[in-house]
Amino acid sequence: MTTAMPAPPMVRLLISDVPIIVVFSNTSVDEARRLASEQGLSGEVVPVWLDDAGRMQFLAPREQRRFFQSLNYDQLRALATT
Repeated sequence: MTTAMPAPPMVRLLISDVPIIVVFSNTSVDEARRLASEQGLSGEVVPVWLDDAGRMQFLAPREQRRFFQSLNYDQLRALATT
């Protein structure tokens, strides 16, 4: 029997009237979309993770990159726990 892995933390943001789902996982955008969909979340999905050096990495559409570059990982994670 396979045990399902718990979903990674996620947070829904609204940036310029565009819903953004941040999925805290080093995964592909397609996999992050699947994970968000399983949680009933819809919107533009952006995987976010820390690399081996502790720097935040993300896969975001060009129009959202500046926003994500202006934040740090801890700020985003804090939103997921509020």
